[in-house]
Amino acid sequence: PYRIKNISNEGALVLADKRFGAGTELNLSMDVPGDNMPVFASCQVAWQDRSSDEGPHETGLKFVKINNADKGRLLEYIYLQWLRILDRK
Repeated sequence: PYRIKNISNEGALVLADKRFGAGTELNLSMDVPGDNMPVFASCQVAWQDRSSDEGPHETGLKFVKINNADKGRLLEYIYLQWLRILDRK
């Protein structure tokens, strides 16, 4: 399992213990808090922090294929989190 550090409608920044080359294809399953079904996406590694040999490594993933319903659920969660942040200001 990888920890998602940042997410958008285009991709995700994950912390990975493993090194990946740019272009590596990965299948991602994401648990959305408050939702009982995971979101599935096919991703491609866009970049990875190579500042040290030891992990975790920041890894930029680009969503290549994601079901429209899954993307909608993910974007709804992102939007609600964004609103919560705005309410705190």
